[in-house]
Amino acid sequence: MGLQNLNWEAIHPSITYNDEISRRRRPRFSMKLIDRTTSERSESVKLAGTVFGQPEPYIQWYKNGMPIFSDRQKYVITNSHGVAILEIRQLEKADTGEYTCFARNFYGKATSSAILKVLLDTDNHGSRRGSKSWFTHSQEHDTAGLLLPVCFTSLIEGMVEKLV
Repeated sequence: MGLQNLNWEAIHPSITYNDEISRRRRPRFSMKLIDRTTSERSESVKLAGTVFGQPEPYIQWYKNGMPIFSDRQKYVITNSHGVAILEIRQLEKADTGEYTCFARNFYGKATSSAILKVLLDTDNHGSRRGSKSWFTHSQEHDTAGLLLPVCFTSLIEGMVEKLV
């Protein structure tokens, strides 16, 4: 009788049992969430982490300790092949906070957290996005010995973060 025809489970039932135990694992993040800073001008932001466990862990997202549920408008949650993603749409300042991905299965749990900071999209005068900032600088310029006033005007668009 050749070795390939032996019923190893009948001879050593612990082999199959040990193999199954070795596949059981509590959740573990191999890629943790990272802190993000963005502006309201961004349409959406994705927070992602890679988490493995056996059996596949159940994923729940939290913002500042409160559960988040996928509604397909504001929040879209996906978990596929160990990659847990939270997409936050229609960003606004109120989306700033601590986001936590919580993974659990029968053998344990793991968490990963990140801070999302959403900056107001303002100009130097505190105007909301969509407005434009105009800066004017007047200077007298000597052209051919004549003093003529010259006015330089610049248009600046984009996010301005005030430094104090």
